[in-house]
Amino acid sequence: MEGTQEKKSFFESSLVKSKIRSANVTFWETIVGYMLGPIGGMLASAVFAFYLFGRFYPDIMFAEEKAAGVDITVFLTLLPLISVITILLGNILLGQLIQKTNTKAGKARPWIPISAVFLAISTILMFLVPQGSTTFKYIYAAITYNLYYAFSYPLYYTANSTLLSQSTRNIKQRDLLSGAAGLASTAAVGIAQMFFPIVLAIFQQDTVPQFWFVLAVIVGVLSLVTTVLQFYFTRERVTEEEINQPKIQSEEAKLPLGKQFKAVSKDHFWWIILIFFLIFETSGQFLNNAFDPFCQNSIDNSIWINMHLVETPEQAGNLTMSALGIIGAVPMALAGVIAWPLLKKFNKQQVVGGAMVVAFVGGIIQGLLKSNPIFIIIGFLFKQLGRGVVCLFIMSMISDVNDHDEAVNGFRCAALTMSLYSAFRIIAQPIGQGMFMAVSQAKTYLPGIEFSFIWVDTIIYAVSFILLLFFGVEKGLKADQEAIVERQKAEAAAAGIEWIEPAERLRLEQEKADQEAEENRIKELKERCEKKGLNFEEEEAKYQAKLQAKASKGKK
Repeated sequence: MEGTQEKKSFFESSLVKSKIRSANVTFWETIVGYMLGPIGGMLASAVFAFYLFGRFYPDIMFAEEKAAGVDITVFLTLLPLISVITILLGNILLGQLIQKTNTKAGKARPWIPISAVFLAISTILMFLVPQGSTTFKYIYAAITYNLYYAFSYPLYYTANSTLLSQSTRNIKQRDLLSGAAGLASTAAVGIAQMFFPIVLAIFQQDTVPQFWFVLAVIVGVLSLVTTVLQFYFTRERVTEEEINQPKIQSEEAKLPLGKQFKAVSKDHFWWIILIFFLIFETSGQFLNNAFDPFCQNSIDNSIWINMHLVETPEQAGNLTMSALGIIGAVPMALAGVIAWPLLKKFNKQQVVGGAMVVAFVGGIIQGLLKSNPIFIIIGFLFKQLGRGVVCLFIMSMISDVNDHDEAVNGFRCAALTMSLYSAFRIIAQPIGQGMFMAVSQAKTYLPGIEFSFIWVDTIIYAVSFILLLFFGVEKGLKADQEAIVERQKAEAAAAGIEWIEPAERLRLEQEKADQEAEENRIKELKERCEKKGLNFEEEEAKYQAKLQAKASKGKK
């Protein structure tokens, strides 16, 4: 009917409007949207990597079965390995769900708060010990494991990964966000690696099921809060470009999965970066799963008992794990300090390749001198430094590949690529868990534990370095982005739509948003003055004086 206003989408309402207005990446966007939010979103996964198969399943959920002599090794080996199928399918399907999402809030951002709810629920359910037969426990463990790894975490992580790819086309700003996301990933692991052992050592309740349930509730609530904040402090500028190109937006939303895969699979850069990431993550999961039993059984922990800090060998092992985690966090933090200046002289391929060499040297030091705990620590520092550099730049490297594929194919398959990236990150964990359980024979075979902790990732670092020799996507990235702009101009002209430079359009949108905010401020001030009997001109003068004083202070 004429005169009837079109109903707005929920994601156009002020309730869910992003707090980020700038055309450029902002400080709070980096800190809250790409560090604080993802730390909470990935924290449960980091905790599971260290404790789910290493301690919770064998020592808590199946403690009665273990005490009765029931062999649970086969179940704990097969559960993660078989679940790889559902996890991979879940990631791909959820990635396509994101690919077909078209809202003013973006493709990925709307799924961040939705996934937050499922993350919290599935985290809590994972650490709930059911009452019943062994068979019932097996079924419960399989269902909750797949609820988290095949649905909740993929929904969050795919959205989170796609978000960075869609955040901006500015390569330097995207590298900054990738660095923040990498720090978030390492911070989540660091919290699980450093603080959880301290908590376990202090409360000495790690054999009590209720204690783990309380920890799960705390982690679940933190995930919910931080990921909701992430939604409000992010923005998809690339998606906003597509909104102004209706043809591009509608065609990309309808792209069949087969056509997307056929397009990207022709790109050897695409294969290299995904294979690199899969083997890198799998080696890390071997290391994470071996971390607890290695610290408990392969290092002399008597120093903590002699210092009267703890009483039992298990508590001493917890403190060793925490201490090694704290020591290992130092090079992870230094990675950014070292890598960013190098990026001014070298490209990401060269910087990350160099990091793999450093990590490989660390593994050799550990392997040749493993009888001396000092060299175990030194080698661990080298490994952590190398891993830290990769974590800083991996998402930016994948985003570079997304730009390259868009330039070549004429359409963007970021959701597919990021869903596979997310799948590989997630399935690396069950693959690492299952293979570690087999190699270590459920934590009873010391040579298997040592091999998992020292040599698996060392070998992978050498393979990764070789792969990176063939990853030269950055050399043509400028030409790729120019080709994308030219295509957008041509399609806009064909559709009779005025094409505006993305940066200029975002600037105009920001000016409009600022104007609307100022109009609302004046309206609210007038209403407050009228309600309280104040003089509007005097109150406005006070406000302007504060602004001027703040501006003058900022210039000093």
